[in-house]
Amino acid sequence: MPTIHRQDLLVSVILPLHEDAPILETVVREISEVLDAHYAHHEIILVADGSDTATACAARTVTSQIPGVRTIMLSRAFGRSMSVLAGLESSVGDYVVVLVPETDPPALIPDMVARCREVDGMVLGVDQTGGDGNFFRLQLKRFFHAYMRRMLKTELLPGCTDFCVIGRRMVNALTQFRESYRQLRLLSATVGYHRAAFPYTPLSRTGRNTRRSFNAELFQALEMVVAHSRQPLRIVSSLGWFASFLNVLYTAYVVLVYLFKRDVAPGWTSQAFMQGVMFFFLFTLLSILSEYIGRILEDSRGRPLYFVTDELNSLAMETDRRNVVKESQ
Repeated sequence: MPTIHRQDLLVSVILPLHEDAPILETVVREISEVLDAHYAHHEIILVADGSDTATACAARTVTSQIPGVRTIMLSRAFGRSMSVLAGLESSVGDYVVVLVPETDPPALIPDMVARCREVDGMVLGVDQTGGDGNFFRLQLKRFFHAYMRRMLKTELLPGCTDFCVIGRRMVNALTQFRESYRQLRLLSATVGYHRAAFPYTPLSRTGRNTRRSFNAELFQALEMVVAHSRQPLRIVSSLGWFASFLNVLYTAYVVLVYLFKRDVAPGWTSQAFMQGVMFFFLFTLLSILSEYIGRILEDSRGRPLYFVTDELNSLAMETDRRNVVKESQ
């Protein structure tokens, strides 16, 4: 790689690992070469869960052989979002890169960091291949993005992957969220910092199908709506109030029938009146409970999200770990 002027930046690269033992050393060495050529200071953070022993062993080996690498061992498989969170909270870089070893090309890191410096927020990698082209799935995705935009006032970038670069200020903001279910592209829209799309073509280093299945995308969309918004509960609450209003009208109708109709069946008035009153209280109670559950959902997110069993450092690590560069002083 040709020698160029190295920028006075501290760049952190987070690798959430999942069955990446065969390719890990190659990817880390490639990342290290790119960072050495472009930045004066850098670190590589490997996050391995406790369930994948082969990848954990490979991470230990890489950490001992390549300078500037740190490994965080989680006690079990908490999922990619928690692995990324562990890396974000441990990172010290002015810009933090999240890179999936199997699919994301390290050569694009300098261009994405440069773009992130321009937008002063976050750059999200976007799969420019357009997915699998299934018409039904495409329409569902459009409906979901329209719902998020109009109902939840959240603008998501279509086609986003986990490949991204985040500025330090935005990293500090994102790590304040304590939800157990986290999606960076959703949280980034919630925070409100500037975002930019970076089209690229994902790789397939292992030959596995890296695209999410329809069920996985469907459940991910449902979790985005349920875990990060009270909107579903608010819809239930609104339906409850509407049903309560209908029951009030029905009760009034029963009373009018009793007063003005002569041939009313014996017992119908009392039974219908009782049903109308009972359903009114039932739907009113449902609406009130939905509002309280929504409040509880917002206020009950203070538990620990992951546990670290071990943390390893390379023999040669960045000694100046301040998150300050000349341009930010």
